[in-house]
Amino acid sequence: MILPSMRAGMFISLGCMLYIRIEDKVLASFLFALGLLSVGLTGSLLFTGQTHKLLEHTPKRTPKELAIIWAGNIAGVALTFLVAALLDPGMFEGAKALALKKLANPVPVVVLNSICCGMLMTMATRADSPKYVTIGCVAAFILAGFNHCIADCFYFCAALPGAIPYLLLITAGNTLGGLIPVAGVKRA
Repeated sequence: MILPSMRAGMFISLGCMLYIRIEDKVLASFLFALGLLSVGLTGSLLFTGQTHKLLEHTPKRTPKELAIIWAGNIAGVALTFLVAALLDPGMFEGAKALALKKLANPVPVVVLNSICCGMLMTMATRADSPKYVTIGCVAAFILAGFNHCIADCFYFCAALPGAIPYLLLITAGNTLGGLIPVAGVKRA
């Protein structure tokens, strides 16, 4: 479970790197979706793509499994960020600028943004979601400035340790948001 989780963190990091490098942010938001599509194509495990499975019957996830997936995602992001920042100092500066912008938001905005992102990620990662829904949901969360705990972790690596409380808050919001689309829904 750790290696597929680390791999997912690396794929999301690639989306973050594209977003930092590409000046046209609309184009960058759509290309960011390559990270999430890669997660699905390789069977990797992304935390925000698994939270809804706390409530769903097939396959169900336990809180312990989600914690392992989250930790693996963070490890994959940290490793990718370290390599990217060492090879390209501009990547560090771009990540830091995004982190400081996100960290300037008041807590209620962070919570709302995190919940909204969690909802979009559940819709994007469900097995029955068409690829265009996945791409659209990713572009929507990026363009709206919503908080995604794994993607934000890439940016927050440049603003540690002050970003850790925000990362935990975003994780909780993403989890709650990920449960909303499936709460009370009976599937055949």
